[in-house]
This record gives sequence, structure tokens and C-alpha cells, in this order.
Amino acid sequence: MSEECTNATKTIPIGIIGSISACGTLGFIILIVAMYSLQSSDLEGILGTEFGQPMAQIIYNAFDTVPGQGKKMAIFFMVLIALAQFLMGASILTAISRQIFAFARDNGLPFSWWVRKVNKLLSVPINAVITGGLAAVVIGLLCLIGPTAANALFTLAVAGNYLAWGMPTFLRLIYMNDKETMNYTVVLTPGVWILSAVYYYVYAHKHYHGPAKTIDEEVESNGETAEYLTHVIEGKSVKERSESPVLKA
Repeated sequence: MSEECTNATKTIPIGIIGSISACGTLGFIILIVAMYSLQSSDLEGILGTEFGQPMAQIIYNAFDTVPGQGKKMAIFFMVLIALAQFLMGASILTAISRQIFAFARDNGLPFSWWVRKVNKLLSVPINAVITGGLAAVVIGLLCLIGPTAANALFTLAVAGNYLAWGMPTFLRLIYMNDKETMNYTVVLTPGVWILSAVYYYVYAHKHYHGPAKTIDEEVESNGETAEYLTHVIEGKSVKERSESPVLKA
């Protein structure tokens, strides 16, 4: 996706951080509203609702205070949820098609010569989109087997996400940098901290007692509106008269 964006070094990080922040915030708000809307203590009835979706039952119960409104509002909100899921699926298909195209471009997939073709009119890897869509349909057919297979399919998304994030870190630990490509910041920064701590506890704490005072101020009152400053210069006291009056609180 970065290859299709302008100024990708800024727009991609902003998009990632913005989408994660927005989804986390809105998701938390939705959870709070859903929990607040649990007007019934019959959790088993909500989970085993005849609608087939507990969220639909929660919405139905929340709006059923007005006769006839519960069913209408449940249908309305479920349509919105279905639309949001469709848009989410479209964004995922867009991302996975670009990943498929990138692997096929490097001859990393079977039939790469066909998958990596880009439509000249749309400038879109149509074949990669088709491949990703067909793979999703085939995997999605597992839901027809039964609830156990469906739950396994849904948990596969979470496991795949963790695997995708963990694999680069794991490979970085296995295939370490050499002395030419190493980023020595991780070595220099702790090194400076350690050397500074050793220097302070071995030597500096005996001699360093904070900023040295170069001027010792003494205010003497002689009954007049004058201020006297005693300056210590080379061990000798010299009194000088200041022109400014003494301000007393």
C-alpha cells in the first residue's frame, strides 16, 4: 500500500496510528454503551437469542420500551453493522491483494507470472485481488462445517495477526546485524549512562556538591535606604554601596 501513496513516510504512519487510535476509542465507547444497555439480567436468554446475534437482542431490548420500535431499531443497527463489516472486509481485501502482488512480483507464489499482472486502465493488480478474494471464500467455507470450525476460523485471524507482528522481531533476533550494518545507538547510550554512574560513585560524589557559589550576598542595614553587598574576591572582603533601595515585604 505504501507504494501507491504519496509522501508515504508520513501518511502511512499517520494512517496506522490514527486508525488504531480511532478503533480503540470507538470500540471502548461501544462496549460501554452495550454493557449499559443490558437492561435484562437474563444473560443466557441474550446469548441464546432466536435472532442468532446477541447484539441484535441487546438493541431490541433497549428500544422495545416503545411498542414496535425494538424490531425496527434492531434491524436498522444490524444493517449499519453489516455495512461496517463489508467496508472492513473491503479494506482487508485491498491490503491482502497488495501483499499477494508483492510476493508474486518477486516470484514468491505459484503462477506468479499471472498473479502479478497489473491492469493498465485501473493501475490495480486485478489478478491479485481475485486471488485474495477466492482464497477468502475457500477459507470461509469452513463456517459451513459447524460452530467449532467457525470459531477456529475466527481465532485464526487473531493468531495470524500475532504471527505477522512477531515474525519480523523473531527474524531480527535470529539474523543479527554485522559490524557494518549495526545501529550502535543501543550500545553508546547505555555505555554513556554506565560510565557516568561509575564516575560519579567512584570520584565525583566526593568533590561535587552542586553549583559553586561565586558571590556571597549579605545585606546590612545602617538605618538608611542603602544596600551593602559583600563580595568575596580572592579571600578579601570588599564592601560596595548599591544605588538601588532596599525593598521590604
